Amino acid sequence: MDIDVAPLCKCGCGQRVRKNADGKDWNTYLQGHWNRSPERREAMSERLLQHYEEHPEDAVRDPDVCSRSSREYWNDPKNKLTESQRMKKRWEDPQERELQKRKMLTFYEEHPEVAEVDRARARKYYEDHPEEKKAFGERMREFWSDPERREVKKKEMLRYYEEHPEKREEERQRGLKHWNDLERLEVEKQRMEGAWKDSVYVEKTLDGLGHSPNKLELYFDELTPDYVRFVGDGSWWRTLPNGKHKNPDFKVKGQKKVIEIHGDHWHEGEDVTVLMEMFHRIGYECLIIWEKDLREDPDQVVTLVTKFCGGN
Repeated sequence: MDIDVAPLCKCGCGQRVRKNADGKDWNTYLQGHWNRSPERREAMSERLLQHYEEHPEDAVRDPDVCSRSSREYWNDPKNKLTESQRMKKRWEDPQERELQKRKMLTFYEEHPEVAEVDRARARKYYEDHPEEKKAFGERMREFWSDPERREVKKKEMLRYYEEHPEKREEERQRGLKHWNDLERLEVEKQRMEGAWKDSVYVEKTLDGLGHSPNKLELYFDELTPDYVRFVGDGSWWRTLPNGKHKNPDFKVKGQKKVIEIHGDHWHEGEDVTVLMEMFHRIGYECLIIWEKDLREDPDQVVTLVTKFCGGN
């Protein structure tokens, strides 16, 4: 005798379904579970994306024009708490976070106009709500103050750029475009000049720079004599002819000479003669040491530094 065993719910919850209304066939889902299935969520997502493509104004509509039923639902504190707990549990899953992050990045890559609108909307929101902007800044400072979290994010960023090398170049070009805007540069210059006149800002900035040298600087410090001392912790500053304040990596004791350690990635394509000329105009000699040279031929670097210091 065959036993008619109830099949599992297609949403993947692991529970068995019930018979339908006429009692002849099994339902596909448990009541309320139909929208949990991956296929259903994917189909709904595709339809939503298609709708936004055909009606871009809906993608950026103001919450005040949402449907009355939606507003009534979210105005209920019990519903808010339930949804908050559900989303918190969902985002505790690392795989779910990574999946949603990739979906978001893919969506913004395919719809840059929506990304720009979202950024503009966020900027306007924080302009209109300075207290929220301040609270967000405090949350971010707390978030990035965790060394382990910074390391995780750094690895994620490096992995992303390895998978999408074209994005690294896009970011670089965006940065060049940003800083080649003369009007923007003038505004930034005036802002920073004003900031450096604020003793509280200067104190906080110097405290933030009070860190140990990085691995490359530590390696260089171990190779060189004691009279070449590390000052890249914000302990020694000079104002250059272009109005910028500069804190070099190393200073030769008793001499008007400084040494900068340049990482190959961060200073790629940089014209170092500009910096050397800036220091020269205020009476200092500047030696640039490149990461590649330091790693490949440290003995030659030591010889170069000794010669630069005059065999002191």
